[in-house]
Amino acid sequence: MISRFYRLFIGLVAFNNIALSGEYPVGKLVLPPCTKVEYKNQIVFPGVNPQQMKLSVFVTGKNIDTPENQDVVRQCIKETSSSIGLNVMASDTAGASALFKQTLEQCLRSKAPHVRVASAFIKTQSSCAWYELKATAQATGRQISIGPEYKFTIFINSPPNVLDTIEKITYDFNHPTFNKPHREATDASTRFEIQYVGWGCLDLVDVKIFLKDGTMQTVEFDMCKSLGSDWKSNP
Repeated sequence: MISRFYRLFIGLVAFNNIALSGEYPVGKLVLPPCTKVEYKNQIVFPGVNPQQMKLSVFVTGKNIDTPENQDVVRQCIKETSSSIGLNVMASDTAGASALFKQTLEQCLRSKAPHVRVASAFIKTQSSCAWYELKATAQATGRQISIGPEYKFTIFINSPPNVLDTIEKITYDFNHPTFNKPHREATDASTRFEIQYVGWGCLDLVDVKIFLKDGTMQTVEFDMCKSLGSDWKSNP
């Protein structure tokens, strides 16, 4: 019991000596253009081409953040990044993080043996701006000839900094029942939403997103898939 308590005490003391060294930038990659992705019931597509990816690494350990060790730690991180390669680090962050820790330890063992590495985690940040189209339906409580009436809304479900990159969005409803098949939204404060009242959704809405940088993104949006199979049960 005493020896077990002693080992626990020593472990806590050692843990308390571990200090977070912070985030170390290690480089940038220029990758192929961002590709369109389908996620669950929502369509997601990119707004930046080509893709740029920033890589950094978080390192924790003993004696890492002391002033006398900062230069050698940064040098070993630079050498480790060069040895592993940015492409490998970007493609498999989990596997590369383990390799990064092992390689960094080898470098520090020869240059600063009193420095101990507890963990190393690779972080990537892509420049792709993901715009998420989303549809909702709300029953109006009225009945029309074909059944219950609904108010449908389509909008861009993205944070304000992403919405600020958009100039306008056009929606084309290719169905003969629409009096105004072409709609345009220019208000970022409403998330570029448009609405219509009717009895059903469309599985194809042609959407064009005009960005402030002069480029344009297109997507064939499936409203019905975004709503989900149980959308008619919504009050």
